[in-house]
Amino acid sequence: MRQETQPAYANASNYAVGVYRAGAGYSLPLARGMAETYALFNSSNYGAENQAAWLEQGWRDANSGRWK
Repeated sequence: MRQETQPAYANASNYAVGVYRAGAGYSLPLARGMAETYALFNSSNYGAENQAAWLEQGWRDANSGRWK
């Protein structure tokens, strides 16, 4: 596992991406795949566990009705 050196806002940003993708109607696998592809080319923390975990939590919260 790689060591994570994320800035303080990274978790909130990944959570927001999950909420946004859910609101746009993307499935969780597609939302995750899109985020992973973006991170591969644009993030120094590609593959960090927190990225996927926070995105998934945002997506789940949005789909459970927590964000209306």
